[in-house]
Amino acid sequence: MSVFLNLLFILLVEFFALRFKYKTITLDQSNFLIDMKDCVKAGTTYVVFVVVFLVCYYYLIHPELFQGQIEDRVALAIEQSSDPGYFEELKRRNVNQIPPDATPEDYVAGTRADAEQFLGWAFVGGMSLMVLTVLSIFNAVFITLLYRKVLLK
Repeated sequence: MSVFLNLLFILLVEFFALRFKYKTITLDQSNFLIDMKDCVKAGTTYVVFVVVFLVCYYYLIHPELFQGQIEDRVALAIEQSSDPGYFEELKRRNVNQIPPDATPEDYVAGTRADAEQFLGWAFVGGMSLMVLTVLSIFNAVFITLLYRKVLLK
């Protein structure tokens, strides 16, 4: 749900950036690229504020948020490695991820390390920044086209 709200707010921020811009200038005083650049600036500013809040929340306010998810992944790895036949089949199917000579303890330790890496605040913050910025750029193209072709005609 919060992902869709962020997408909506990015659209609204970019739309109102153009709306306020065209209250002071006319269509002839700007072009498509300048409008798109203004939309990207407004959207990226919103994205930076959201990501800074997320990182502060995950790191300072609620650092144990991902701990339950890490423990769930470790419990699943322990369950998978407790059955020797299933564990051998798992090693055979996932040769690139689990070395053939890995013990169940190595598998559980590797799963914990991977989960801690991918569920850390730095990785989640970096991925959120990258994905929301790319979405902001795509939305800027859409909003600029819509605004220039429909609302300003």
